[in-house]
Amino acid sequence: MVPYRLVTPTDFEILDACADGRRTVASNLAIELDQDRSYVNTRMRELAGQELLQNIGPADTSGLYQITPTGIAVLEHRDRYAEEPQAFTAAVEAFAKKLRIKPPSVDYDPTHTE
Repeated sequence: MVPYRLVTPTDFEILDACADGRRTVASNLAIELDQDRSYVNTRMRELAGQELLQNIGPADTSGLYQITPTGIAVLEHRDRYAEEPQAFTAAVEAFAKKLRIKPPSVDYDPTHTE
């Protein structure tokens, strides 16, 4: 388990803004979050590198992102991030297996085991 490297509160704000499962770009989030577009774009790329967001294209450079099940799981367990990093990572990975992203919504299946 590799611990997540998150910038607080920005990364959580980005994930919160994406939590509805809809696709978005950095310029839209920058306006919504009142942040610099370049900084939001950098953070979104980093979150995608940690598989919390997914760059869904249509081209690799289009900058269109959607939250992943792991991104939703990070939000669900955010209160444990700073205090219990290893427990946080384990909880995120277990919870993420129960989620599916079906635009424009997020579905949670508490019975899913894998």
